Amino acid sequence: MTETEFRRFVEAEIAPHHAQWEKDGRVSREAWKKAGENGLLCAAMPEEYGGAGADFLLQARGIEMALIDDLLAEMRRDLTGEIRGILDRAEH
Repeated sequence: MTETEFRRFVEAEIAPHHAQWEKDGRVSREAWKKAGENGLLCAAMPEEYGGAGADFLLQARGIEMALIDDLLAEMRRDLTGEIRGILDRAEH
């Protein structure tokens, strides 16, 4: 799986459900299955053992992108809350 394919998977299968998973405290079983079907679990493991046969660098990059996406989502939530607070104070 290329970096572009990974990003598409995250945008289609993970990002839309992230807030609910945070609320639930777990990722859905369906998401784990889809990740496995797309070679995202144990990506650096050889194909003959059920992995994707990717190199370690691609696997590490995937983890890095997931962490960055999560951090950006958290920053957006924080900024939105701060902006709302500023606007609410300005109205009163």
